[in-house]
Amino acid sequence: MEQHGEYLDIYQLKIDKAPTMAEIQLKLAKTEYADTGKTGLISWLLNGINLEGAQDALRVDIWQLPRNASAVQKAAVEEK
Repeated sequence: MEQHGEYLDIYQLKIDKAPTMAEIQLKLAKTEYADTGKTGLISWLLNGINLEGAQDALRVDIWQLPRNASAVQKAAVEEK
């Protein structure tokens, strides 16, 4: 079994760290602006991704409300 250990080296990743979502978004936006001089499709897509994130967060907040939530708790979720 130890003889074949070197064949498993192909599974060792050679990257330092994956970029964050914010880094990817910034790179795409800069590239688009540099190419066209204006924002367009990439900005539209990034807004959609950010909107989905906000919707997911709101969905979690609503899901975490107790059945007998107070008016203050409901208003806090309404503000979001």
